[in-house]
Amino acid sequence: MVTKNRSTTLPDVPTFNEAGIDGIDAVGWFGILAPAGTPPDRVEKLASDIKVVLQDRTIATRLHQMGFEVVGSDPKAFHEFLQVEGKKWKVLIDKTGVKIQ
Repeated sequence: MVTKNRSTTLPDVPTFNEAGIDGIDAVGWFGILAPAGTPPDRVEKLASDIKVVLQDRTIATRLHQMGFEVVGSDPKAFHEFLQVEGKKWKVLIDKTGVKIQ
């Protein structure tokens, strides 16, 4: 994972920016998506349940041990994140001509 901030699991490893390499801002992430048209109350219930799971101390500790930094967010924030990521990667895809096969 490449981020603007140091990893909490590898705090002594510098970011690319700290190492003198500017312009890299990429993160690995996992998210849960629902089909288009899913009723908003179901999306909110799913988000609420996921938040409870991610806040469970045993699960959060295990994820951290595996190298994950649990962020968690609400559906609106996740949607905004996806919009930003989509735009960012579209530029790279358009520039390089990468094709999914």
